[in-house]
Amino acid sequence: MNFADRPIKYQTKYFFFPSTALVYKNHQNLVEACSKLPQNIKSEYQLILTILSHSILVFPSKIESLGLPLLEAMMLKRSIAASNISPVIEVTEDYDSITYFDSDNVEAISRALLSSLELPSSKVGFKEDKATGWQVFFDNLEAIKKAE
Repeated sequence: MNFADRPIKYQTKYFFFPSTALVYKNHQNLVEACSKLPQNIKSEYQLILTILSHSILVFPSKIESLGLPLLEAMMLKRSIAASNISPVIEVTEDYDSITYFDSDNVEAISRALLSSLELPSSKVGFKEDKATGWQVFFDNLEAIKKAE
């Protein structure tokens, strides 16, 4: 059995936060939100940076483009707690195991972390038709070019 296919109950419980040390990635609010979680949750869950062993992807960015970790988590059918910014919503709009939060609101992040603990594993995963966006973009550019 592939590690990614292992049922979540057999994996260690982690919140996963893939990030570089840039201010807009919102480390400060995430750490503060984690500190507000109930003690029993804090002792059971850890914050780690290893994608294959995580239970829940935490994505609190204030600014993003595509958000590759979102796609990776969706391919692994992991639950996601993510900021409610437009690029994140666009990438995850059809995903069935996600909770959104206001990335500027520490209490909202903390509530979303708690809510994400109740999310079932995704039944859908990453939909390949979402990956066709660039082809549509280039087809539209070609059509505009021909029309000129």
